[in-house]
Amino acid sequence: MQVKILKLHVVQSPTLASSHHLVEALCSMPNLTDMMLGLDLNEQFYSALKAKASSIQVQTLKLHVVQCPTPASVHHLVEALCSMPKLTDLTLGIDLNEEFYSTLKAKASSLQVCVS
Repeated sequence: MQVKILKLHVVQSPTLASSHHLVEALCSMPNLTDMMLGLDLNEQFYSALKAKASSIQVQTLKLHVVQCPTPASVHHLVEALCSMPKLTDLTLGIDLNEEFYSTLKAKASSLQVCVS
């Protein structure tokens, strides 16, 4: 499959297994350069994404209506963003809390993206 652009709207990842499967699929798409996520995700998704983020090829990432249900998921998401080697354009259209901004500030020096 030669997917370059992937848009996931209103998708739920309710179980540990489905979270890991989704992350594995995203990281296994070598031509995926543009991704938009609008998902109801659990902490396991963010943890799995953090673990595999260095292998994802995404350059443009748009996060819309993505929620981080726990402080740990916030940290996992920020760590994942900082670990994506080709990420150059990040759009945050999500309901973010103080924990996210605080964590992002602490890790901002390792981000090499244009955040909008």
